[in-house]
Amino acid sequence: SVFSNGGSFHLALGMVGHSAKVTLNGKDLGVVWCAPRRLEITKALKSGENELKIEVVNSWPNRLIGDAKLPTEQRRTRTNITQYEKPENQTLVPSGLVGPVTLQSTQNH
Repeated sequence: SVFSNGGSFHLALGMVGHSAKVTLNGKDLGVVWCAPRRLEITKALKSGENELKIEVVNSWPNRLIGDAKLPTEQRRTRTNITQYEKPENQTLVPSGLVGPVTLQSTQNH
């Protein structure tokens, strides 16, 4: 197996809009925000079942457009930026974990 011969594992997230924090089995593996969105995960990986957590951050324009659709008292943001005040005229920016998410391994011989 890759574990026994000194190989390594990487998690490739593919397309992410805009950043993602990755935790594997309770170990914080860091934040990716630019290509390649790939993390070394070997030390956090274990045989059998693993728990992977990926937290993705949305974009500021999407938050403002979304808030503009809500009643004022339910909005989460306050800003003097007025270009997003009419959400019916705005297009959301692609966001989220688009992927593909893949597990990559290398073996040392």
